[in-house]
Amino acid sequence: MIKPRLLLIVFLLSFVIAMVALVPVRLLWPQIVALQTLPVDSDTLSGTLWSGSGRVLWDDQLMDLNWRFRPTDLLSATLGYSISVVRPGVDMVGQAAWRPGHMRLAQVDGFMDASLLNPLLSPHAAHVGGQLWVSDLIVDWNQRQGHLQADGELEWQQGQASFQWVDGSQQTVDLPRLDGRLHTDDQGQTVGTLVDGEADQPLLLTELAANGELMFRIYSHWRNLLPLDLPGGSEIIMDSQINVREYLQ
Repeated sequence: MIKPRLLLIVFLLSFVIAMVALVPVRLLWPQIVALQTLPVDSDTLSGTLWSGSGRVLWDDQLMDLNWRFRPTDLLSATLGYSISVVRPGVDMVGQAAWRPGHMRLAQVDGFMDASLLNPLLSPHAAHVGGQLWVSDLIVDWNQRQGHLQADGELEWQQGQASFQWVDGSQQTVDLPRLDGRLHTDDQGQTVGTLVDGEADQPLLLTELAANGELMFRIYSHWRNLLPLDLPGGSEIIMDSQINVREYLQ
């Protein structure tokens, strides 16, 4: 009697999983958004949890979304998908995985217009232009432990920045190609670097330790890029350290 009961349990579980997976995603979307507390509304969605496409509204912007389920991620108790996002100024592909308290983006490639950051910068009288390119980016965020890991390369092309200086004047500068690199080592320390891609000179160094201690260092090569009288030493303009653990949880 044990074998028939086991077969019955397997059948019932398979039936439930299949029913959920085959339900049209537009019926499940409100629950998905509520679960992740995302500022996303559906516009037109088609398909199921296995695969589908549609247009979603994120922060008052429409974007085309495609997804395909990755069953191998279930081996690590994770819900994973291959996704692509396309909208004016954005073209990204990658993999997304989720389990309670843990989110991961992997193999992210593509670009976004830097101007999409301007709503966040405008209260500080700052604006940026150009395009931000991402290559093989991995971001792993464990919210329960407050750990952030990242690896990948970034490149800012055709960059222009406008900002208000300390004397109240508005400055606008054309910047060269900026190359960025992120890497997390075996001790959980994430190092980020930003360099002048044309002169191969360092501009910024950040080090985020596993305990949330963030060190950042701004290099004096900025003096060669900005028509401003910047304070600081001959090699480093600013060197400081803060704890950002509360922002990672």
